[in-house]
Amino acid sequence: MYNAEKTKSRFNYAGSSLAAGIIGFFIPFIGFLFGIAGFLLAKRTIKTIQKTGEKGYYVAMAGLICSIAVIVATILEFIGVWIFYIN
Repeated sequence: MYNAEKTKSRFNYAGSSLAAGIIGFFIPFIGFLFGIAGFLLAKRTIKTIQKTGEKGYYVAMAGLICSIAVIVATILEFIGVWIFYIN
């Protein structure tokens, strides 16, 4: 039987932001771009979810956290390589 209750849509980019954050860990140096993409997708998705009440908030937050971690790790990678080769 058809449920008359309004179902909430799940069309957002929460999974994409999480995937970009995770992929960024496995690709050195280029992972920074995946981190930026994941960060932007997560911020956009969280804003959309707060307006519309869609599902996927926790997945988007996980994507945001992973993306920030990738960005920080990549910056530390650049600093480490720079220090190693300069000295």
